[in-house]
Amino acid sequence: MQRPLIVHAHQRWTSGTERHRQLFSRLAAHHPVLFIEEAIEGSLDSAALKLSQPHPNILRAVPILPYDSRSADDLRRAGVAQLLRDRLFTDPSLRERFIGAIQWFCSPLDAPVFMGRFGTIGVVYDRACGLFVRKQLADESGSREHRKRERRLLREATVVFTDDCYASPGGRIRCASSAAVDEARARRIVWDAIAITMRSRLLEAFPPQRSSALPPGFLAASMMAFDLV
Repeated sequence: MQRPLIVHAHQRWTSGTERHRQLFSRLAAHHPVLFIEEAIEGSLDSAALKLSQPHPNILRAVPILPYDSRSADDLRRAGVAQLLRDRLFTDPSLRERFIGAIQWFCSPLDAPVFMGRFGTIGVVYDRACGLFVRKQLADESGSREHRKRERRLLREATVVFTDDCYASPGGRIRCASSAAVDEARARRIVWDAIAITMRSRLLEAFPPQRSSALPPGFLAASMMAFDLV
């Protein structure tokens, strides 16, 4: 079993697209996966965390925040980070299961709040997965913020997965585009090949003996963000 993956997803495990299910169900054969979805609103007096196992070796976490917590997006993300720390990583068995994990971001919007938390050792930016997010940012202000955060994530990420299917210099790797995957999703061999390519790059970038893939100064700043540590 290789390093765990903590995935900050922008789509639900049960959503219409099959990309994340096809990909992470294959990676889970070798890597424990914590699949963290965006928070949903509940008429609760306090926050809650709904856990399930939709596939072997995948733990799905759905944060539930009080209805009156609707506020700035980063404050909601900070609430999710607090919830995960208090309700999930205080469990010794779960903390042990995901120690030394790799953080996997599907959108750069989540990165400033979550990056470097939970004892992770490095960052993957799945830019091909984030294509959906970029298309949803119709207003100019949202697009500017996305570009700003993406530049930061590109600087800090150890591995970046992008759209085309070839390895590029500088530690980046390109995989099949979303359109190509949609057309070929019935062909298992396509997803097997993508997962094998990604796993190979992960093993190269995050060997077992590697202690940290993020600059110590950045890790310290990240852990102090929002006074959550």
